[in-house]
Amino acid sequence: MPDYLYVAQTNSGAIERGRICGSAPAEAKAKLSQQGKRLVSIQALENRGLTLQRYFASIRCRRFQSVRSTDIELMLQQLAVMLGGGLELTASLRELSVHSPKRCQQQLCTAIAEKVEQGNSFATAISETRSFPTFIAQLVHVGEKTGQLAVTLQRAAEFIESRRQARSELLAALAYPLLVAIAACFVASYLVGWAIPQLATFLHALGRKLPAMTQSLVDISELFQKHGPLCIVVLATSAAVMVMLYFWKPGRYRIDQWQLHLPLIGPLMQMAETHQLASALALMLRSGVFLPEALKTAASLHRNQFLAAKVSRSHEELANGKDLAGLFAGPGFGPMLASMIAVGEKTGDLPKSLEHVSKFYAAQLEGKLKRFSRLIEPTIIVIVGGVVGYVYVAFFMALLSAGGNFK
Repeated sequence: MPDYLYVAQTNSGAIERGRICGSAPAEAKAKLSQQGKRLVSIQALENRGLTLQRYFASIRCRRFQSVRSTDIELMLQQLAVMLGGGLELTASLRELSVHSPKRCQQQLCTAIAEKVEQGNSFATAISETRSFPTFIAQLVHVGEKTGQLAVTLQRAAEFIESRRQARSELLAALAYPLLVAIAACFVASYLVGWAIPQLATFLHALGRKLPAMTQSLVDISELFQKHGPLCIVVLATSAAVMVMLYFWKPGRYRIDQWQLHLPLIGPLMQMAETHQLASALALMLRSGVFLPEALKTAASLHRNQFLAAKVSRSHEELANGKDLAGLFAGPGFGPMLASMIAVGEKTGDLPKSLEHVSKFYAAQLEGKLKRFSRLIEPTIIVIVGGVVGYVYVAFFMALLSAGGNFK
């Protein structure tokens, strides 16, 4: 049974400090009340062995199994259901600490429950864990003040889910053509770099002449063997420079800005980022977060540093009395965002306007991704099929020549 250090006030008004044991802070508080003392503060006193045990357990947990965004999403949904069903917050957290599938989730719920039982607010408790996004802590803080914590948690879970789905759809649309192209390059490189040169050596030994298609690939292979090392060094150096630029703040800013102007991919990224910003601002404003704080928090949600800097500047310039709609005009976000913000400012219902923007760009993004997939798949098939087909035809023509059936 753990010990607690407490500060209490006696019936005579004197302040008393001491040590008391109990299975939980609530039990220790009850014991002090029975002694006629009013608890002022209480703090768990852990022995060194238990502290070291928890320390190494947390290290193992962080190393092998971290709490992911999907885990946070599920946790918020479960808490919203439990709180909506009438269960108290600490009891809900204790239930999750027992029934969560992952050990780190159990430890996270236990840590939050202990902080809440010690008198901290739920928002403070989840902020100190550093496992939750900043905007969730702000939403929870507002939800606790308004008494709408269950509704707020459900909204936060829905936002995380929508952001995850949009990001997954975008990555899936971009990953397919990339993987197909890489696989085709490996096959073509193997045939051109090894199989066809070996066959060409065999044909030369027989005194046979290579077909024109095969000879063109042999010439390419010889050119690559001659200048290949230099090309690899140049490519490796370029990749290293790009990585260094990406981790250099001004370089990352320019790279992220350049990504938004890429053909086909740039508009998709712009729609996804606009949808995320509009939905995040609508959620926070609808939940009671003030606009300056909502903008400051929304800036931290963007991985694109160019757009994050633009949102951050809007937070700073809004304090100087500038028009919010004008701050989001220009390149970066979708053009509808600035227009609808202006409408929202005139009508006095900015969250509703932002929700319209979010739904519009979510639908646009879904349609664009479908059209992108329908367009890119046949294009990749034609290009990759043409390259690989040319190599295969040249290879089999060389085989026919080796057998004496090709002149």
